Amino acid sequence: MLKRYYVGLLLLFFTAITIFLHAYNPSIPCLNADEVSFGFNAYSVATTGKDEYGITTPMRFKAFGENKLPVLAYLAAPVTKLLGTTDLAVRLPVHLVGILFPVLMFALSFQLFKNKNIALMTAFLTSVSSWIQITTRHANEASLSTFFIVCATILLLKFFENKKLRYILFFSFFNCLSIFTYHLGKLIQPFFLGWITFYIFFQKSSTKQDWKKIFLIFIIPILFFAFTEYKNPSNRIGNLVFYQNEGFRQNIQQKRIENNNPVFYNVATEAVNVLSKNYLTYLSPYYLSFVGDENPRFWYTEMGPITPVEYLFILIGLYFLFKNDHKHKYFLLTLLLWAPLSAALSWAELSMTRNFLSIVPILLIVSYGFFSFVRSIPSKTAKLLVFIAITLAFIFFRVGTWDFYFNHYAKRPLVIRASECGYSELASYIKQNYNKFDRFYITKEHGQPYMHLLYQLQFPPEKYQSQATLSAPDKYGFGQVEKFDKFIFRMPNELNEKKVVYVGYPWEIRSRPGFNPDVDEANIKTIRIGSEEIFSILER
Repeated sequence: MLKRYYVGLLLLFFTAITIFLHAYNPSIPCLNADEVSFGFNAYSVATTGKDEYGITTPMRFKAFGENKLPVLAYLAAPVTKLLGTTDLAVRLPVHLVGILFPVLMFALSFQLFKNKNIALMTAFLTSVSSWIQITTRHANEASLSTFFIVCATILLLKFFENKKLRYILFFSFFNCLSIFTYHLGKLIQPFFLGWITFYIFFQKSSTKQDWKKIFLIFIIPILFFAFTEYKNPSNRIGNLVFYQNEGFRQNIQQKRIENNNPVFYNVATEAVNVLSKNYLTYLSPYYLSFVGDENPRFWYTEMGPITPVEYLFILIGLYFLFKNDHKHKYFLLTLLLWAPLSAALSWAELSMTRNFLSIVPILLIVSYGFFSFVRSIPSKTAKLLVFIAITLAFIFFRVGTWDFYFNHYAKRPLVIRASECGYSELASYIKQNYNKFDRFYITKEHGQPYMHLLYQLQFPPEKYQSQATLSAPDKYGFGQVEKFDKFIFRMPNELNEKKVVYVGYPWEIRSRPGFNPDVDEANIKTIRIGSEEIFSILER
């Protein structure tokens, strides 16, 4: 009983760490277009029962034309109704995921290893993980989907142990949530199916009738999702698959021009080359310990997703899993190898969100490796010295990452612009001056301005639904809203209208015909984030 008390106390402490890492300087990062899209649609559903386009309780949110999966919006709906369209409202469901992740990972680790020390190590690494805790500071579907996948995995392992039907029922429930949250949920299905099939053939205690029930329970959510996907396909994932990239096709054509050999230069051979390179990159120390996400909206190259110490213990952990012939060694290995596929299939930059599932097997294997390695040292003195050395090295790298994130990351101009900062300040200006002007011309170079203003102004959804018109999708699968209410999202060719406001990047305003430096320069208002001038505002 005393041991349970201390375990509970440590888990509370780890949870407190995650709360601090989410509560400290909550303005980092700024809300991006995807977040405000989820937020406004959540607010629209909460207040009208319809999305931004007037569709009642949709199974896909059209958003920018990519048909977003619905779970995050529905989870955020009651929060936005209660708190309004604030930064916290749309992010709170995912913040809670980050805060609860150490406890969930403790449960998964204990289910796998039946060792509280290893499980506590996993919980601790989760609580200070920059990969997990920084990602869950955003309203991010990948972390939410992974949370559900971990819940499903725990229940599946419990079912494999004692064959109680309730475990497979709850497994199916959380698995269904993961599928309807993010594309990771779709790609984990073959992994689950493979292991369910494996246990069917190797667990002789189960009857055929039992397994028919299991497959039925497993397949129903997948069939339901397939039906909704057929009715409203999610376009974003199709646009990101590597073979859809223009550069992929151009590279084949270039090789054919240089040496016209269709046997060596074709879609299949190029796909093998690209997929192999992408996949191995996601398993490399270059990505995992140094580069991380190449999109500065989420990350910066000076912040490692995991520390070099943790990367070393992935290898050590795998060694001990097989040396000790652990019963779940193949389960963990296949999960580690399966997790990067979602990201590797994309042509876009290196991503920690598309690859978020990888952190789960990594932390489990690292924890097992650390525990097994220290325990294998025969001398108590040597064991203590090694423990101290590893701990100090880990602290050095982990503190360095968090220091950079809180004290440097948000001040970098590249990050400020990539994070689409400045819209809350622009919304404040518009609220103060809305009745003074007939129109507001706003550049569309900075994210999706229409959605930022809908969310930041808490624009009445029922009023917007009758105006919502999305343009045809571009090559990335995104459409644009050209205008609503008083807002026009483009810069006119000439600044010659009266009783209007022009909002653009500094060079956009000053380079337009009709701009008079002698008169207008003194009247320009600016929105700055740190040292970076985001918007120039010219009133006419």
